[in-house]
Amino acid sequence: MTDSKEDQVSASQAGRPEAAELTVLQQISQQLLHEQRTTRRWNIFFRALFALLFVLFLALSYIAVSVIFLLVDTESPAVVSLKNEPHTALIRIRGEISEGSSASARNLIKALRNAVADSNTKGIILLASSNGGSPVQAAYVYDEIRRLKQVYPYIRIVTVIAEGCFSACYYIASASDEIYANRNSLVGSIGVIYEGFGYDKLMEKFGVQRRIIKAGKNKDYLDSFSPLNPEHRKHHQKLVRHVLDEFIKDVKKGRKNRLKKDAPEIFSGLIWDAKKGRALGLIDDLGDTSQVARMFGADKLVDFTIKETVLQQVIRNFGASLGRQLLPQQAGQRPGLR
Repeated sequence: MTDSKEDQVSASQAGRPEAAELTVLQQISQQLLHEQRTTRRWNIFFRALFALLFVLFLALSYIAVSVIFLLVDTESPAVVSLKNEPHTALIRIRGEISEGSSASARNLIKALRNAVADSNTKGIILLASSNGGSPVQAAYVYDEIRRLKQVYPYIRIVTVIAEGCFSACYYIASASDEIYANRNSLVGSIGVIYEGFGYDKLMEKFGVQRRIIKAGKNKDYLDSFSPLNPEHRKHHQKLVRHVLDEFIKDVKKGRKNRLKKDAPEIFSGLIWDAKKGRALGLIDDLGDTSQVARMFGADKLVDFTIKETVLQQVIRNFGASLGRQLLPQQAGQRPGLR
């Protein structure tokens, strides 16, 4: 009996160090875990702080650049040194002619009005390098050029073609008094095109069914996910033809009797080199901006092109992107001059 008690006491005393060690290990583990959690939280905090500071740095840099552009590159021509000297105004038509682009009717018309309002402008050069764009935007500029020529008959407006002037670009150019080009320039593409895709066969292949609930017989007009309706095709062909007829009428009005007679290929959509373009009456002669400026008697060129700041470009691109998402499908089914 005595031996049994002694054994229990001995076992109890032997187990105490083990329990104490276990307790110490648990405390150490908890402390390590706490430190790891604390370290992790600080890492997350510093990473988030770094990301925030980086974004703030980019934002401040962007604002700084935008402010510099606003101060240096405003919408009015930055030509203070030439303000009191006779000069030739230069307006660039670059890229797509569309609403919201740098070559929009708004920008081109504003540049034209700025140029004619300058008492020292002796002539205006439209330096054209564009594949075309919107017939509506082109018509706006065309009409404004013809109006300004009536209001300011002593200021000649001449187009000089750089790389090429096609479709809507030529629509605008035809309103000018004369058109010149480099011997390697290209011109023409007088026509109207509608472009779209049909996905009905692809959907059929993958077993996707198009479900349309409509009120209005033609509300699914030119739906890309349905087979092309013959009536829709016929109607749209009439619309495209109407736009082309207006295009041809205005080109003939602008070029008058300089276009070659009995040459239907002019309005076939083909493009031509400068030599053939001159033979067809699409251009008047070979020449560049310097030659035309000397012809005006003012060889100093002043750029009246409306220039956008970086901030304006970002806002315009964002607005255009948002507009494409919000506009109905038919908004992208307008005829284009390109």
